[in-house]
Amino acid sequence: MNMLKGLILVLTLMIPNTLYALELGTTKGTANYQTG
Repeated sequence: MNMLKGLILVLTLMIPNTLYALELGTTKGTANYQTG
């Protein structure tokens, strides 16, 4: 169960960041992706 909770947490954190980067555009999104 802990692994499943961890996976859900990772997805919950990653998905909004990905959508945010896509909304900002490729240049800004790429910069954010490289910095982490």
